Amino acid sequence: MIKKTALAAIFSLASIVSAHAATMTLWYSAARGDNFSAATAQGGAAAQGAGYGGAGAQACLLDFPLPGMRAVKLFYSAARGDNFSTATPQGEADAIAAGYQFVRVQGYILSNWLPGSVPLNTYWSPSREDNFLAVSAQETNNALAAGYHFVRTEGYAKPGIC
Repeated sequence: MIKKTALAAIFSLASIVSAHAATMTLWYSAARGDNFSAATAQGGAAAQGAGYGGAGAQACLLDFPLPGMRAVKLFYSAARGDNFSTATPQGEADAIAAGYQFVRVQGYILSNWLPGSVPLNTYWSPSREDNFLAVSAQETNNALAAGYHFVRTEGYAKPGIC
């Protein structure tokens, strides 16, 4: 088993090498009232094509799994017009039960907190029928101010740009 310090060192090194990491970006559509976290070129292109505006870098995701990491999976509900990123078995079960379809793996995050990492927290708005993956304190404050409710911590990642 890889020790936490070794995993942290690997995560830090890989986040520097863009070939092995991707910056997850928050996108927002005022027309849909939808927040969308995307860490792939396909996700960014889809967001722009659907009229979303970039709201900033969220976190650094690895593009390969290591022990102690989990996949961030993107789901989409055509009925709701909602994108939903989750990294937990419960999140995946909730997405499927609500009629969301799996789109792709966006990258990999830590299952447990390590120094220098921050939580990726899911919030839900019943009025918007929108899932919001918040990373920064500002994103969390925005979610709470807009009536979102905390659901779960999906995992942990290096904050900001890779």
